[in-house]
Amino acid sequence: MSTPSANSPTSRPGNSASVVELVLRPRNVILSVFLVCAISELAFFLLDWHVNYGRMIDASPVRNLFNTTREDGLASWFGVTQTALVAVTLWIV
Repeated sequence: MSTPSANSPTSRPGNSASVVELVLRPRNVILSVFLVCAISELAFFLLDWHVNYGRMIDASPVRNLFNTTREDGLASWFGVTQTALVAVTLWIV
């Protein structure tokens, strides 16, 4: 790595600017994203099971929100958003 030149902002005395180095480990990022998505899908399934089939809540709008078979449910929104983000990522790559 090169040293800062005399004209760079980090080499002036009294300047509090610092360089931040961001290190990403691809394996850890992929594993984290996969785990978050898998846990979210499992949470949607469990919420659907307990709210709709277990009759945990009697309010119809709340039951519709957690119903995985409805197109206007939370799980459907998450699935569509997840698919769109995968498509954008593959388009960028």
